[in-house]
Amino acid sequence: MTPIIGIVISAILLITCFAFLMRKLSINCADGFSNLGSGLYHFVATMGLVAAGIWTISTFNLLHQKDIAEAQYKELQYKLKNIESSKISLATEVVDYQGMGSNGNSKGLIIKIKLTNVGNTPIEFDLSNTPLKIYEIAAQDTRMGYTKLYKPIIYSELAEMGGSKKNRPLSKFVSLTSSERELNYFAVLPSNKMYYIAFKTEAGDLSLIPETDKNNVPQCDSEEQCKWFVSKYLYLK
Repeated sequence: MTPIIGIVISAILLITCFAFLMRKLSINCADGFSNLGSGLYHFVATMGLVAAGIWTISTFNLLHQKDIAEAQYKELQYKLKNIESSKISLATEVVDYQGMGSNGNSKGLIIKIKLTNVGNTPIEFDLSNTPLKIYEIAAQDTRMGYTKLYKPIIYSELAEMGGSKKNRPLSKFVSLTSSERELNYFAVLPSNKMYYIAFKTEAGDLSLIPETDKNNVPQCDSEEQCKWFVSKYLYLK
């Protein structure tokens, strides 16, 4: 029974009791004081019903507030478990590395993507479609574009130079619960240039979420809201 229905029933009960009381008092006045004891009895009974009605209204109100509190608690509980409970950050480190065949005007750039999962649900990151992009940019006022695009790849294994084997790219990465991991990319870039670095990948694989929680997974309003994204500008001296 909803709180509104309970309030309506209680109101009807109160009106009925009040009319009953008025009728009894009128009869008692007409007959004199011979029925005074009976009138007092009905008065006490009516007050009991009134108190019961007030208690009913209060009870339904408390139950309604309890339902709201439980819904808010469940929402907060899931947020502590799902991907909203995690953090992603981007940091860079410039090293004095010229690279092979360099003309002496290059620097090595290490890009560190830190993934912190403070929730209770593992999160899978898709790394197969080169999520990290480095744009060598040209800008004027607020207008901007890129002149060259670099797509570094993160590897799980490196092959020997000149050997028959090939480097093995890391296609996906699972961030375990209550963990902090760092993905490191490397590129050799021309110095004295301005760069825009952006990392964007798919949100966690919903297959990793327990079956009991899948009904509570928030739906994405757009494709971009289902992406992990972090970016940074860097002038490479």
